[in-house]
Amino acid sequence: MRLDETLLLLVLRQRYDEAMRQGRIEEHGEVVVELPDLQEAYPALTDRPMPEIGTLRALAATLKRWGVCRLVEGEPDELQPFHLLVRPAIVDIVGEQWLQRLDQHTLDDDHDDAGLATEDDDAAA
Repeated sequence: MRLDETLLLLVLRQRYDEAMRQGRIEEHGEVVVELPDLQEAYPALTDRPMPEIGTLRALAATLKRWGVCRLVEGEPDELQPFHLLVRPAIVDIVGEQWLQRLDQHTLDDDHDDAGLATEDDDAAA
């Protein structure tokens, strides 16, 4: 899984959980994530800029294949071109075990980076 896919998946899971807590649930347990909400949440949660609209459409197509969300085109007279409909399957895909593995992977990377810094410091001395 690519980093941009992982980041969007994590942001959508957070938005899904937030909507569930607030009772903003659509038919079949789906949650609507409006583009302005995503534009605000993505940089706040990832500390990275929001992907361009074309890239976001491609990422949404990938996540649709995984059964996590689908892109719903807006009406021609609406300001936003589309919104995302996040499906309940996101809880299964981005579940506790997946999050723990991701966290462990991050810890392993941090440990590897610390080891490289120590080796670089040793080589410089």
